Amino acid sequence: MHTDVNDDLLLQELKSGDTKAYKTMYLRFEKLLLFEASRLLGDVEEAKDVIQEFFIDFFEKKRYNNIHTNLKGYLYISIRYNCMLILKRQKSLQKSQQEYYSSQEEPTVHLEEENEPTVRDYIDNKVNELLKFMPAQRSKAFQLYVLQGMKRKEVASIMGLSDNTVKTHLATAIKTLREKLS
Repeated sequence: MHTDVNDDLLLQELKSGDTKAYKTMYLRFEKLLLFEASRLLGDVEEAKDVIQEFFIDFFEKKRYNNIHTNLKGYLYISIRYNCMLILKRQKSLQKSQQEYYSSQEEPTVHLEEENEPTVRDYIDNKVNELLKFMPAQRSKAFQLYVLQGMKRKEVASIMGLSDNTVKTHLATAIKTLREKLS
């Protein structure tokens, strides 16, 4: 298989089960798709993850069987769609985090004694108590990100997880805490 094969022939070879065609397709379109994903997401590493996950899914689920004309267009639109889903999830997570943080503001109640526990202390204790009942990875991701102020990529690196997995853990933890604290 040569890289100068046109897209229609490449698509036919993919459909016939030629694994070399898959490699050719990857080599031909990976840089273009990576550029587009990086442009949309603003993060090259996250874009690489999107591209890798897309190509794995594309091959394992034989999505090429659904393409009838424009291979390049299908790949390009699919990557854009996957990036838009990620951006939508990020926006939703940011909104959840903002809601969580805004609900955590200290009240303006002045206490008579310094030793008397504050509402903030109560909430902090309750959060720590609830974290004990969460799955270990979810609890650890939340503690590193929210309580220790690490960036999501740092948390992912420390825990050996993908950034998307950490995002999911954080969103679920915040949702659980919001439900339990309300």
